[in-house]
Amino acid sequence: MKVFVDECVNRRFLRHLSGQTFVHIANTPLRSTKNGALLRAVAPDYDVFLTRDKSIPFQHNLKQFPLAFVILRARTNSLHNLLPLVPDLLVTLERIESGGYAPGDLYEVAAK
Repeated sequence: MKVFVDECVNRRFLRHLSGQTFVHIANTPLRSTKNGALLRAVAPDYDVFLTRDKSIPFQHNLKQFPLAFVILRARTNSLHNLLPLVPDLLVTLERIESGGYAPGDLYEVAAK
């Protein structure tokens, strides 16, 4: 599965993830693209949009994009705050991959 990682997610976090293909926006020509245009640009080539932007479901009709959306709920974007989310994030991604998803499905991963 291909996972597009939004710029609001610390790039160093990706080093701790496995099992999927993760592409950070910094490694694409889409850097600084606004959310609507960004979602339209990535939708054809990716399965999941990973972000920390908790307002994205209120700003866009996610059902119009053939993506699953995962929001990381961490206090800050520091690696220290993101690392505890890794196990639940990987389980969520496996669940999406094995069970499929409907366009615009929204998942949240939060620290316990």
